[in-house]
Amino acid sequence: MSGVPSSGSSEQAVDMNGGAMLDRLQGLLEQQLTLVHQGRWATVVALIDRTDQCVQRIAGTVLPDGPGPTRQWQCIQQLYRELSLALTAQRAEVSGVLNAIRRSKKMLNTYGASLPSS
Repeated sequence: MSGVPSSGSSEQAVDMNGGAMLDRLQGLLEQQLTLVHQGRWATVVALIDRTDQCVQRIAGTVLPDGPGPTRQWQCIQQLYRELSLALTAQRAEVSGVLNAIRRSKKMLNTYGASLPSS
């Protein structure tokens, strides 16, 4: 295992690995939030699989107790809420643009049908 010291108990190694996974999850959520604000959807979608894999690994790991991990979980929860809100806002914006395009297309079809044919 890379990044895990060879000395110490296996429980310490699992805890350090779990802590590293929390760091990774936090970093992935931060990246996704930034990318959503930038409108870089392809990269956001690509990160979803990596984030899901990280969550799956964390779910099967014994994580350390204490104030550090508790604060980190709170930070991760806050990032998740912010990401959800940003995605919801973007969805509303895209929906509005699509509705405007549909109205414009309908209007053009109506005008096109009313023009005399040559």
